[in-house]
Amino acid sequence: WLMKDVTDQILKEAQLVSAVEKREERFAAYLDNANEAIWRIDFIPPIQLSEPLSQQVQKIFDNGVFAEANNAVARAYGLNVGTEVIGKPLNEFMEKTNPENIEQMIEYANNKYNMKNVITYEKTANGITRAFINNMFPGIEDNAVQYVCGASLDVTDLLESQKELESSQQQLSRLAETLGKKTSL
Repeated sequence: WLMKDVTDQILKEAQLVSAVEKREERFAAYLDNANEAIWRIDFIPPIQLSEPLSQQVQKIFDNGVFAEANNAVARAYGLNVGTEVIGKPLNEFMEKTNPENIEQMIEYANNKYNMKNVITYEKTANGITRAFINNMFPGIEDNAVQYVCGASLDVTDLLESQKELESSQQQLSRLAETLGKKTSL
């Protein structure tokens, strides 16, 4: 019989397992507390990249199901925790009738499902439309999009403030023009 002392190997393996568990706990805590909505959407069935673009876009809306979602995703949609979003179809939140969403998804499919700073218009659980800026990347196997992962931020208030600023600037410009005409008389 040959015997070998494997105590050191067992201790190293236990330390490695412990380190991985701690890293996973830290990452899970980050995801739970992040301000960014971090998510994964699975396509069931997957979207074939060989399909016509119009079919791919339709399937983004119809086949997309939330598989992972942190708490920020839930808050963005007017819910409480990420688990409330998991299992829900994408089209429950992203309006497939919104022309801007359709345009963005056409561009998204054209870019092989990899885009940065894409603005989409999505509705909350109580039907309020909000604007989100998204960064997304795909999981592609066998020439089919299995899933997309991404991070999103709600930019509705920022876009509304920008519109208000533009409107105020136009009003100020009109007032300055009117004032200029009155002083030249």
